[in-house]
Amino acid sequence: TFIVDEAAADRSMKVRRRLEALQGISMFRYLPYVDLIRVASVATERHLAAGTVVFNEGDPADSLYVVLDGTATVLKSGVLIVEIAPGGHFGEMSLVERMPRSATVCAKTELDVLVLEREPFYGLLSEEHVAVKLLWAMLRMLNRRLRETSDELSQIKAGVLQGDPE
Repeated sequence: TFIVDEAAADRSMKVRRRLEALQGISMFRYLPYVDLIRVASVATERHLAAGTVVFNEGDPADSLYVVLDGTATVLKSGVLIVEIAPGGHFGEMSLVERMPRSATVCAKTELDVLVLEREPFYGLLSEEHVAVKLLWAMLRMLNRRLRETSDELSQIKAGVLQGDPE
């Protein structure tokens, strides 16, 4: 009986870890618990060794990745853009459009990720009430990213116009 209890506790911990990771992403943050469970149920976990390429710039895109443990690096044309720690995510645009990957992502350390693929995600969108919540939240997240990118671009342009060497 002890083994069964240990196995049940392990499953419970994994489910809790998935739910917490998903809740940390703005597009899932305000989903009711029952809908969050639906999202978690169609996601899969993957373990990647340090140095593993998750995907390359230009690869076909079809999945969102949520970092559970470890660190991933995002490179654009070989330039380090950002490191993604536990709770961070990458690849969310691939849930919306079928465009090639815009960057390369590698496992800097051993990496545990939660992967949500496009087709199961679309299955969730067939439920209208879930679709409205998910798409609205995704729109808010993309709007925030666009604002951040616009702010960064304006700062870069201001620096260039003022002769800032950086």
